[in-house]
Amino acid sequence: MEYKLIDEYFNALNLRKPNLTLLRPDADYYTSLLLQPQGTLAFGNDFIRIADIPTAEAKFNSFFDLASEKNVDLAITPEYSCPWSVIANLVDSSILPEENKIWVVGCESIKAGQLNDFINQRNNITWIVENAVINGNLNNQRFFDPVCYIFKTRDNANTVRTVIIVQFKTHFLGGADLEWERDNFIPGSRIYILENSGNHSSRLLTLICSDALSPDLNNLDHPHFADSAYLIIHIQLNKAPNHGNYCQYRRNIYGMGRENKEFLCLNWARNVIVNNASWNAYGGSAFYIKPEKKGDINTNDERLNKNQLLGMYYTHWKDKYAHIFLLNYDEHVFFLRTTKPSQSFADPANRKRSGPEMEETLVWNAINNQWEHGANLDGGLQQTCVALNNGRNYNFILAHSRTSPIDTERLLYLSNGKATYENWFDPAKNTFFLIKDDEINKRMTFTQNPCPVTLTERRAILLKYGTLEYTIIIDPNLFPPSINDLANNCSINYRIPGYEDEFNLNLYPANNNGIPACGAFIGQATTDDAKAVLNKMISLFTKDQYGKRTVVWYVDDNLQTQKEFVSEKPKFTENTNRSRISIKSGKRR
Repeated sequence: MEYKLIDEYFNALNLRKPNLTLLRPDADYYTSLLLQPQGTLAFGNDFIRIADIPTAEAKFNSFFDLASEKNVDLAITPEYSCPWSVIANLVDSSILPEENKIWVVGCESIKAGQLNDFINQRNNITWIVENAVINGNLNNQRFFDPVCYIFKTRDNANTVRTVIIVQFKTHFLGGADLEWERDNFIPGSRIYILENSGNHSSRLLTLICSDALSPDLNNLDHPHFADSAYLIIHIQLNKAPNHGNYCQYRRNIYGMGRENKEFLCLNWARNVIVNNASWNAYGGSAFYIKPEKKGDINTNDERLNKNQLLGMYYTHWKDKYAHIFLLNYDEHVFFLRTTKPSQSFADPANRKRSGPEMEETLVWNAINNQWEHGANLDGGLQQTCVALNNGRNYNFILAHSRTSPIDTERLLYLSNGKATYENWFDPAKNTFFLIKDDEINKRMTFTQNPCPVTLTERRAILLKYGTLEYTIIIDPNLFPPSINDLANNCSINYRIPGYEDEFNLNLYPANNNGIPACGAFIGQATTDDAKAVLNKMISLFTKDQYGKRTVVWYVDDNLQTQKEFVSEKPKFTENTNRSRISIKSGKRR
């Protein structure tokens, strides 16, 4: 396998390199449209494709109509997905990206003879493809796994030309349920690297699924890999996209401190049907960004909540000083904008790689045969809570619309006694948002990851919260003197009007006319454990006396509910730094 810059092919064809918007090293956003399909796979010794061809054609034609309508800078479909009949329609009907835009189209399999005929019938296109590999396989029934780059550039006479680069997967995907690919696909030998004209372009390359198993990208034998900014697209049909071997290239590159590399992984949706059964429980589409400057990534509540309601979930890859934005696992078209891997030609005052912002998420309307704007997405918390409620008197109000997704995470964190360090509420520091090299998501409001360990941990956290809300605070006998005013008058709320800056309070008088407090249930624990948590939670209150209204409940070895608290009630005279809320009256000033 070779990584090949497009220069030598363009020079031979008298073409100029393009001027793609997403590869310009400036501070502007670029827009993307991503199709994450779901369906039934049909496959055999000589093909792999979506079984329902008419529906697939409708979905992909509608997708490219959207790409044209929105004039996106980048449109992508995953491995083995787009029917060649759709490519034919695009080319024959001139439904193509505008100049400076590019479509990266993962296509269904195709035999060498079929591809040869397809190319020969469309001589209005400038094709770049491994002709020797095609010609050497014209008489067999094996198949390619291709991706097509479709874009426009100009020739040396300044005439606009449509170019399609066809790149073949170089390495088969193994495993007992996919051995037919190993036995029947034709490997390519090139991975093309695209760049703009000029000397300061970012670069673009695409890996097709198990291409990621190839030699370490850090050791590419082409010039300037370490120094050049790259957008690396990884299209997949993969039931285990976070398997260590498939993730290794990202770990290696970020482990070497390559801040100028970004990854965009696009897999199929979950519940693809193979042999009449669900084949995959995982999605795995995601953006990966490692900014040069701390604080560049926009993690304010407004951005993260907007993204999440549209199916994009933030995590912080702390060990690699990077950030991963995971996409909802179900079938959708995602429309978003994001910053570029290099902003080197922008004014320094304008440089900020703030990350992706979801603009719209679309769902398939089978009646109208088109992608349409969808409602806000549920990341799975509500279904998890409904399942846990079986046989319990838990309503899990938090699973509904009472709080934003990010505040829901904070409320659970605080209520479980995990808020024990400064700025714990910052998503870049909160352990619910942290992700490790295994790329297993532990978010509480994005529960689609099927990892058994994570599912067990998430359920334990929710059950502790349920115990606090539906057992402890409704029992006046469990209230200590420090907050006895809340007995028979307590509800869980979070950052209600007037208390927006109070991340450490979660117990409020039911009528909101009184003094709030902080409470946590940590499950079965020792007295020393509970005291340690209490002391750390109290230390968070540095500007007021709410620390003295903090309670940690726990279950002892005899399965009895116990509590740790401060015996001394707060005094009004101690509360010298409060400006908005009187701790004596609980009323706003």
